[in-house]
Amino acid sequence: MSTGKVKKISGTFNLYELRIKTSVQIRLFFRLIKPDKLLIVHGFIKKTNKIPVKEMELAINRKKEFDI
Repeated sequence: MSTGKVKKISGTFNLYELRIKTSVQIRLFFRLIKPDKLLIVHGFIKKTNKIPVKEMELAINRKKEFDI
């Protein structure tokens, strides 16, 4: 069974990280569209202690594509 936690990404507007721990660490970045809807902009399997800059930049750039 997996557990998850949500954290707002500091320094961003409306970008959040969902942490899912199973046998591997999964990270999903998403933005809220409405109170009951979200858009997943990027996901990856985390292999290091820190989130790689490349993964964060990709999530931020994809989020910007959907900002109005």
